[in-house]
Amino acid sequence: MGTPLYISVVLPLALSTPYTYAVPEELKGQMVRGLQVLVPLGERLQAGIVWQVGVNGLDSRTVRKVQAILDPTPVVLEGQLQLWEWMAEYYCCTLGDMVRATLPAGLRFDRDAYVCACYPELPPLPSMPFLAKEMLGRVQLAKELKLELLLPVKGDRDYMKALKHLMDLGLVALEERIRRKSTPRAKIYYQVPRRCLERGGLKEVLQNVKHKGQHRAFAYAFSRIVEMGGATMASISRGELLTQGQATPGILSALEKKGLLIRTSFDSAFYTAENEEIGQLTKLSAPQQQALEQLQASMRTHGVTLLHGVTGSGKTEIYIHLIAKTLAQGKQVLYLLPEIALTEQIIGRLRAVFGSRVGVYHSRLSDSERTSLYNALRGMGGRGNHHDTSSPIPETSSSPQGPDIILCARSGVLLPFSRLGLVIVDEEHEMSFKQSSPAPRYHGRNAAIVLGRLLGVPVLLGTATPAVESYRNALEGKYGLVELTGRYGLSMLPEVELVDMAEARAKNLARGHFSVVLLDAVEQALRDNYQVILFQNRRGYAPYCQCADCGWVATCPNCDVSLTYHRVGNALHCHYCGHVAPLPLECPECHRHSLYLQGLGTQRVEEELTQLIPTASVGRLDLDTTKGAEGAQSVIGQFSDGEINVLIGTQMVAKGLDFSRVRLVGILNADALICMPDFRATERAFQLMAQVGGRAGRRETLGRVLIQTQRPEQPIFTWVAQHSYTAFYQNTIAEREALGYPPFGHLVAIMLRHGKQERVDAAAAYLAGYLRQQLGDMVLGPQAPLLARVCREFQLQILLKIPLAKSLAAVRGILLQAITSTRAQKGCSTVKITVDVDPV
Repeated sequence: MGTPLYISVVLPLALSTPYTYAVPEELKGQMVRGLQVLVPLGERLQAGIVWQVGVNGLDSRTVRKVQAILDPTPVVLEGQLQLWEWMAEYYCCTLGDMVRATLPAGLRFDRDAYVCACYPELPPLPSMPFLAKEMLGRVQLAKELKLELLLPVKGDRDYMKALKHLMDLGLVALEERIRRKSTPRAKIYYQVPRRCLERGGLKEVLQNVKHKGQHRAFAYAFSRIVEMGGATMASISRGELLTQGQATPGILSALEKKGLLIRTSFDSAFYTAENEEIGQLTKLSAPQQQALEQLQASMRTHGVTLLHGVTGSGKTEIYIHLIAKTLAQGKQVLYLLPEIALTEQIIGRLRAVFGSRVGVYHSRLSDSERTSLYNALRGMGGRGNHHDTSSPIPETSSSPQGPDIILCARSGVLLPFSRLGLVIVDEEHEMSFKQSSPAPRYHGRNAAIVLGRLLGVPVLLGTATPAVESYRNALEGKYGLVELTGRYGLSMLPEVELVDMAEARAKNLARGHFSVVLLDAVEQALRDNYQVILFQNRRGYAPYCQCADCGWVATCPNCDVSLTYHRVGNALHCHYCGHVAPLPLECPECHRHSLYLQGLGTQRVEEELTQLIPTASVGRLDLDTTKGAEGAQSVIGQFSDGEINVLIGTQMVAKGLDFSRVRLVGILNADALICMPDFRATERAFQLMAQVGGRAGRRETLGRVLIQTQRPEQPIFTWVAQHSYTAFYQNTIAEREALGYPPFGHLVAIMLRHGKQERVDAAAAYLAGYLRQQLGDMVLGPQAPLLARVCREFQLQILLKIPLAKSLAAVRGILLQAITSTRAQKGCSTVKITVDVDPV
């Protein structure tokens, strides 16, 4: 026997450190970092990731052994492991959190308990309870049964007692087996033959196809392939053809026999055709070409470059040229977007140029689809997981190659990359790049920057309204900076006008929540055959239901928040815990019929507008209308096609959408954006108003933005009206410096939660006291957050305000010690404590 080999293994659990295991002699030569292995944990088996190979100074008699290698190829690549280490340390989470955040369901495992018969034929039996005898008969007949099938109710005391009795007699045994949570299954896709995609090919086909159903199905398939860029390897799923294309299995079979559809098991979302040619690149304008050259020079000298271009300046076309240059070097591009549900437009633009070389990865894909793409990226394409045939772990399979361009939300930074050449973070200012729950509570932009540094890959941040921290880093030379100050072509930035709502109401120039000025502008835009976007950053119909006589307000029984009225269903909803209650007919307190709905949500905007302008065709883009895989795309598609001429929405309408016929943007209640108790409120308000206003006049027609406010004297409205990011930045950075807020310091928010108020109070008091002994005035609180109770749990928050001169790493170490000590106190072990570094 050779020298013992020990490894440390990260388990998908909230454990502070990896566990150490001994490697059996037959597995020593295969052990490398990133492998997925099966190890014992207590009385159970657990899948984990090899973290370190060659751990010293251990007693082989006390160390348990690795049971098996679950995949011969590393499931997590070296670059990912390095990023895990940084994220776990910086964001105060565990490596187990990183495992759960990274691996798709198809690479994770579930455990099943089986009750197995110990004898082929039963020996003479002693007297036993009826329940045990009945259970033994079922197991003996089946030879083995899943525990969950044997017990009518999980954890039933009588059945568990009977099972224990049988195990004590040695008649049955309990075995635990693991299985993959889901196994990628090959779906059926169809491609259109090359001859049909050539000039005149469609006309010839349709002339020869007489069957109406075949005609319709092929036309639909052809149009969808063209939308993807017309690449010969682009494909469309069988499911989509059966539903959207109104085909039948017989129609698809007939088209296959005629050679008009080619069946494949590869989804073009995951497939990269070798040597597929790049489509025609759009010629850049002179300012765009200059910016492109500046970016290329900057990326040679800076790890991170900020592209600050006004709305409509053509940043996406510059991205496309950079992507083409990266692909020409045989490298991949990671393209991060803040909201994957709103990315159909950019997917279309990229696929029009790069065809099937574009892949999409997001939470709305199925588990098997995410697993397939993950496997393809880590180099498992077309090979699957080649387990021994006797292994109980089912094989997986994936696409033959990983895509060259991966379009995804923040979780894309956790994917495996072996040939990454460029990272693009579009709309880098967006708060939705920050994950709030569960751990790791990371910022996708910052993680992308670290990923680029670890892999030696340039990172490009793009936006019209940079985050204050990013712009300061650029001005100080930490990032490269390239600016585009004008819009593309002949289009100009829209004219911005302020509407004083207090004055409008005093002069009877308001109709409901609309000023007459805004209504007239909407009617004029529609008469001229243009489109309108109306922005109200609150969904539902009305945020309050109140009694005019006694002042009662409908509140959630589980949370300290008012219920929002939704016209659909005529019900009151809690947007935090999901509680729903019917709208009462009378006040529950005074029993008078004096209830009224107060405040403004997108549903109410829609109702008022349709009453005031009946000819308007109105659509709504908010969380309520975009539920489901196709919700957002349906609304956006209708607006793009002109079926809707007025789009009402929340902040979703501000996220990089490009509509050529939008001439007017109306912001109905701008004051609500700046009245939040948050030092970032002004920054968020400026970004939202500038971004949503930037949807207007993106072609030759001059756009118009109307901002309704009762406080037109506020400086922020002047900055927005003048399109002056510089004025906004200079004012904001001076305030931040004076108060020590980021980027002149770090914030760490610690939230404590429990169902009993006294438990939270005690834990928060102890934790704050411990931290004050070490950190002094850097500790603020504890205090109740904006919502003191959510989902029946009371909340208290402690805020650490850390100056730049203080080591953040040292503070994190003190914080983790303080949390460990707090949990050891009597009554505090069940208090939930979460840490959010750099909260937004």
